[in-house]
Parts: sequence; C-alpha cells; structure tokens
Amino acid sequence: MTDAPTEREPEGAKPRYPGPGKLTPAASAYYAIVVGAGALAAAALLPRFSVHEPGLVTFAIFATLAGIAQLFTVDRPGGLNYKASVVFVVPAALLLHPELLVPLAVVQYLPDWVKTRKTLKVQTFNIAKAILDTLAAWATFHALDQRLTLSPSPRFATAALVACVVYVFVNHLLLALIIR
Repeated sequence: MTDAPTEREPEGAKPRYPGPGKLTPAASAYYAIVVGAGALAAAALLPRFSVHEPGLVTFAIFATLAGIAQLFTVDRPGGLNYKASVVFVVPAALLLHPELLVPLAVVQYLPDWVKTRKTLKVQTFNIAKAILDTLAAWATFHALDQRLTLSPSPRFATAALVACVVYVFVNHLLLALIIR
C-alpha cells in the first residue's frame, strides 16, 4: 500500500517517518480489524454528539493539552516511543461522555501528524487504536464506578486505577499485535 503525497510534501518527498512498509497478509488483516473496529465505534458514537453536549469546555481543554503533549515523546529502542498525552487522555476518558472521546483521539494526533508527517496508514491505525483504548478505559471506569460497593472516594479511585490499567493493557495489546 502506498500513500499519496500530501499538499505539504512535494511529489517524491518521503515522510519524515516512512512507516512500517508493506504489511504481511496477517498484519494487513489485523490492521483492517483495528481500523474497522475504531470506525464502527466512531460511527456508533458520533451521531450522539451535539453542540449542546455537556462537557465541551472540558473536552476542548483536554483535547488541546493532549494534542500538545502528543508532541513530546520518550523514545525507546526499536523505533517505539511513549507519548506524554496519556496524562490527559486517561482523565478525559473518566470525565467525558464517550461521544467526545472519538474527536479527542483525532485531535490528539493532529499536531503529531503535522510535525512528523507519518503515513496515513500509521496515523489511521494510531487514531483507531486511541479510540478503542480510550473507550475501553471509559467503559471500565463507568462499569466499576456504578457497581462497586465502596464509599464514593475509594470507589472512584479504584475504578480510575483499573481504568488506567485497562487503557495501558489495551494500548499495548493493540500495538504488540501489529508490530510483531
């Protein structure tokens, strides 16, 4: 699969981050599953979005901070890195309605995309993965917060901690299966 040059890239120019190259058939199938699941989640949630949605100011704050933080990375061997945006994305998953988590995932990656010019294939996967891991954290938090029989503060803390673990687990699982 090749990516068409963007308007910012002259014909023949390579992205700063060329991406993984040609995917194996198994990796291509997995890519399609993750991107398809992210697209289905987005399609199910976005019709619920309203400009009168409670929490739009909170969304704008988290989205802006996550987008800026996404530019700051901790690189590790093998071309992998950790993004600082997680410190804003996970709290957003706890506080925002799920329909706001879809645009959050997109906004989170826009500044990074402009800066690094990663291929459309890579950024599409990253956005779909972000939708899925953020929604997994949201679902975990809200399920536990409603069902735990603890007093409010320990219930919130326990649900939030488990949601953080689920976010990291789903994020790493989705990444591990595409990069191996």
